Amino acid sequence: MKRNIALTLLAVMLAVIPFFVMFSHSISTSQQLTQAKQEIATLTQALAAEKLQRCEQTYQWESNRDYPATITSMDMPRTYRVHTPSGYTADKRYPVIIAFDGLDGTSGRAERESGLNTTPALTVYPDALIGTTGATAWQGAPYSPVGINDVQFIDDMLMQITNDFCIDTKAVYMVGMSNGAGFAFLAACELQGKIAGVAGISGAYYQACPHAGMPARTLYIHSLEDSLVPYMGSPLRQLPPIYRLAQAQGQAAQCHQMIKARSSIVERFSWRQCHNDRRVTLLITQRQPHGWLHVANTSLVPEGSLSERTTSAVVWDFFTEE
Repeated sequence: MKRNIALTLLAVMLAVIPFFVMFSHSISTSQQLTQAKQEIATLTQALAAEKLQRCEQTYQWESNRDYPATITSMDMPRTYRVHTPSGYTADKRYPVIIAFDGLDGTSGRAERESGLNTTPALTVYPDALIGTTGATAWQGAPYSPVGINDVQFIDDMLMQITNDFCIDTKAVYMVGMSNGAGFAFLAACELQGKIAGVAGISGAYYQACPHAGMPARTLYIHSLEDSLVPYMGSPLRQLPPIYRLAQAQGQAAQCHQMIKARSSIVERFSWRQCHNDRRVTLLITQRQPHGWLHVANTSLVPEGSLSERTTSAVVWDFFTEE
């Protein structure tokens, strides 16, 4: 009887051993697969980092040149042009400044009057479409083109520029004048996380944006003598006072300090010590009509990275100051 039990146990052991070996082998294989996946993930990250550092480009671009481009956005052809800065090289990652002209404006006028081509950045000049008044206009105003999503156009354009050029995706800025300023703020808000700074010059801010969605750097430049877009706002046209906008930005950014300074031609309000290092500044000029304003040669504008103290230099220094 005992001999039969022993033989039975032996048979059971012999039958179980292969399963035990298979189970042990399975554990080993599983561990190897996990390790292999981790190694693949590490290699993938390393390759991505190397590609990012190499800054591969689709084309070879020359320095200080304009490059027109077309993209299909929302089933419509849209146009823009990119200007490469002086000394542009393929092995360097560049900031991007997108400029928007005002009502009845053009990309060419924005390029001529903004002066942004003097900055060490890729400058981009998109073209607006015809609005309800028969003039070109950007989204967000009463006279904007009906049913046109300009924010989506800019998002699609940014994706194409990222593929075509070597850009610093953490240093994408927007500058606008009048209707273009209002749209720049709207787009910066809706493209939250993709825009590092925005500047509005003689801005017509028809469409409100949740202030928490604004980028880290926000700059307003406006003239007290602006008759088209009054500094004090226009209830009839639903245009808010410019100071109230800047102040609301500072409050939303949880700024603990507001510094006021004045020179003979410019008054400056700066909100500092803000949450997440956000900064808000308002520059008020005098004796200037509506348009691409000039705030150069004032003691309130510190010497920055650019030698010429132009409005474009002021904007650039504000975007890039530590």
